[in-house]
Amino acid sequence: MKRRELLTCSVSAGVAVAGCLGTDDGADSSAHVVSVSEHGYEPRELSVDVGATVTWVNENSTVASHHTVTSDPFLEESANWSFDEELSEEGDDVSYTFEEEGLYTYVGTIRGADCMCGLVEVGGVSHGDPLPCSPVRGGGC
Repeated sequence: MKRRELLTCSVSAGVAVAGCLGTDDGADSSAHVVSVSEHGYEPRELSVDVGATVTWVNENSTVASHHTVTSDPFLEESANWSFDEELSEEGDDVSYTFEEEGLYTYVGTIRGADCMCGLVEVGGVSHGDPLPCSPVRGGGC
């Protein structure tokens, strides 16, 4: 009887520990979320690995809560990508998976690049200059 109890305890402990370990399939498990509000995109600039997914979430609770996330090559080195999604109400979200290295720039078409712009740096690329909507360049709303 003691042998069976020992075996049961050993198996139970093994299952419990295995459940705590999780899996390591090499995927990037960190969430990349950009908040969208009347103040713009936050963060305005984001660096991710190739294959990462970024989600934009409308967090604007005012009457004028309609926003867009629209690809726009406002930088000379911007990647050529096509994305045009609406976030009509608070809580709406859209996602995009970045499969290639590059600088992905986007704007809110309702307020324009001087007011609402963003950049996703994918892979080993980076951009050092302030964006048009940056307060440093006189942008922002």
